[in-house]
Amino acid sequence: MSEHNAAPQPGAGTWGEALAYPLACIGAIVGAVVGCVVAVIALHAGIYALIAVGPLTGAGAWAVSSFVTRKSDWILALMAAAIATCASIYAQWMISLPQPEDPSLLFFLTHLGRVNSFAWLNIIAGTIMAFFIAWRK
Repeated sequence: MSEHNAAPQPGAGTWGEALAYPLACIGAIVGAVVGCVVAVIALHAGIYALIAVGPLTGAGAWAVSSFVTRKSDWILALMAAAIATCASIYAQWMISLPQPEDPSLLFFLTHLGRVNSFAWLNIIAGTIMAFFIAWRK
């Protein structure tokens, strides 16, 4: 079969293909914001739900990539995982306020070693879930 007779691949060269990564990134950010809000609201109800940030971030990226751009690959999943990690650390900062020394985010970021191991377990597990939820086909 010659190159001219080959069937075009679906979505190749379309606007959906060009916008797949930025749109999935926006979906992941929306999911991350929802996850942060859920974690903070749950804490006020007495539930530690930091792990919710990761799956909601991955679901946001997956929803956009599946329904809008029809593209799902490991690069999108990696972007969702990176956004989930950042959003989980931000949510942990929001959860741990007020801090006696300095309530700023910069102080919190420079002292991440003080975060307890259970919080790190939630951040890592949420990041892994974000990756695999965003990558599913």
